[in-house]
Amino acid sequence: NTPKIVREDEVVFFGLLGDLFPGIDPPRKRDEKLETYVVEACKVLGNDPDETFCLKVVQTEELLAIRHCVFIMGPAGSGKSQC
Repeated sequence: NTPKIVREDEVVFFGLLGDLFPGIDPPRKRDEKLETYVVEACKVLGNDPDETFCLKVVQTEELLAIRHCVFIMGPAGSGKSQC
């Protein structure tokens, strides 16, 4: 669950994490059942189950598990209302 920070600050953020926890790169916990449901839902809705889109849907679910408010922002046609 990576914080949503500006791209320029990612280098600093991950550098600090590397300094605090050297040599540790924890794998992302995956919910394969949810990922399967997301792909199936995309097909039912007539959407392309693109890997990046499906990842964003799963990340949104992960955010909703730890936060009570989430804003989804992006350009028109990027899948915000389908997420």
